[in-house]
Amino acid sequence: MKPGIFKHNHAYIDITIPQSEADSSMPGSRTEWLSKQFPMSTIPHACIGRISSALLTLNLYIAFPRMIHQHPVNGWRIMLMPKEVLDIFWDRVLLPSIGDCTDVSCAPYLKQTLEEAQYKARGRDGCKGGWGPPKTVPLSDDDFMEVQKCMQACIRDGEGELSMYESLFFILEGKGIKLLTKDGQRGRFSGPEEALC
Repeated sequence: MKPGIFKHNHAYIDITIPQSEADSSMPGSRTEWLSKQFPMSTIPHACIGRISSALLTLNLYIAFPRMIHQHPVNGWRIMLMPKEVLDIFWDRVLLPSIGDCTDVSCAPYLKQTLEEAQYKARGRDGCKGGWGPPKTVPLSDDDFMEVQKCMQACIRDGEGELSMYESLFFILEGKGIKLLTKDGQRGRFSGPEEALC
């Protein structure tokens, strides 16, 4: 099993490194925070959605910079998140946030807990006890913004238990869209950014 972004794609993220307690408590010591550049592929992440149309597919990943670490023996960065860590995120942060921010009419179709999601997905791929592809949960732009606020509140209210999920950010990966965003596009768009929007 591989993470969604499993090889270095020459995209980097600057991660802010907070001061140590010794630095912050010393009078006259540095007040700025340092940052360190990491390849995007080395930050633990998980796919939480897809945006697709007839022309393109965009994968939506959620990345957790507080979980950046190296293997103790070989020194390689560990990108694949343990199932147990993802299960906690789904069960205590993401699924409750989606449930709180969607319309009441959607409630019968949403999974409120990880256990419910696993139960409903059993056997959908034709294998007994297997997992099929997850059902689509359509969210408007406004709903997704509310889900993000709810996720931050859930993490903050977790009283330290969920602190490993803080500082999360999203990555939108587009595959097979080079021709769509090509300059010109017969004069329909002024540039690749407009075509992508």
